[in-house]
Amino acid sequence: MENLIGRNLQNRFKVLSYVASGGMSTVFRVLDTQRNVTLAMKVLHLDLMDDPSASRRFQREARALQRLAHPNIVPFYGLYQEEDLHFLLELFVDGPSLKTILRKSQGKLSLTQILIILKALCAALGYAHANGVVHCDVKPGNVMIDRSGQVFLTDFGVARHAESTTTTIGAAGTPAYMAPEQIRGEPVNPATDVYALSVLLYELLTGRRPFTGDET
Repeated sequence: MENLIGRNLQNRFKVLSYVASGGMSTVFRVLDTQRNVTLAMKVLHLDLMDDPSASRRFQREARALQRLAHPNIVPFYGLYQEEDLHFLLELFVDGPSLKTILRKSQGKLSLTQILIILKALCAALGYAHANGVVHCDVKPGNVMIDRSGQVFLTDFGVARHAESTTTTIGAAGTPAYMAPEQIRGEPVNPATDVYALSVLLYELLTGRRPFTGDET
């Protein structure tokens, strides 16, 4: 997908550079020439275009972010399709993930830093829950901190809405941070995110997770 660099999608979004690639999507930095703002563009992998579960995850993230406008939740700029590309646009956060910060600091953050991060995540999740959205994947890799210190909760790809939290959804999430009901594929609710946030707080305070599991 590197050949996307330099393209002008929708006659508006100029692809500037490659950022990273994951299991479902490749992320690029793009310029919205109409708003003059730098965005992160998540492009669904071509081999997943016909995968219903991958498409649903993209749609789910878009629906969740459309509901949410909060200083600690990454701003959403739309879901688009052009030719054989499906892509989602969010604000480009110019800074590292909390996962990267923990790795570089070897888990040694000051209490002040921890409280700032915790306060921001509590505010973001409280707002999401009040608007009927359960994140379902709170972990350091989904927390971004920009150069000014602003904390953003990102990646609502497995988020659930209030109307769908009463049905079994399967064990979607990251095992080390998943509440027991989430692992069992049972209904989730705001307490599911509180559990994950508690695991994250334990990790911030001690430098290690309370339970073993894979983090992606």
